[in-house]
Amino acid sequence: MIVFQLILYCLLFTVMVKIGVGNGALNVLYFYPRAYQEKIYEIAKPYATFESVDGQTEPVWEVGRSFSFDFKMFGFIPLGVHVINVKEFNPDNIYTNEGNLFCPVWNHRIILKETADGKTEYTDEVEIGAGWKTPFVYLWAKAFYLHR
Repeated sequence: MIVFQLILYCLLFTVMVKIGVGNGALNVLYFYPRAYQEKIYEIAKPYATFESVDGQTEPVWEVGRSFSFDFKMFGFIPLGVHVINVKEFNPDNIYTNEGNLFCPVWNHRIILKETADGKTEYTDEVEIGAGWKTPFVYLWAKAFYLHR
């Protein structure tokens, strides 16, 4: 869940940086200050709330980094710590291995393609593995994506 908000946030920032500095903008991606991050939290509501548990208020996303967040579904159902491990991070593809106790496998790939009219096509691919809970996680994820 948190990944979707953070990745969306990263993508918006990336587009702004790319416009400003050109194609080499994705070497390392920095988040905006805390006030902007809070806007991302607002976008996730009412489906999820999350808070950094590793004290990072302005994390840097790059290959090999990990981030941990206290995740609550609908803002009040605690699902434990959601961990994001950045595996790939380049201008066309972002891939993370994620999970928490409720949903141990949440592998997320974002594919970015520039269109002929200069816009960016954004595609999410998510692999969910939650055992018998997988159909319910799928329905929640589907509702979340429709919301955002």
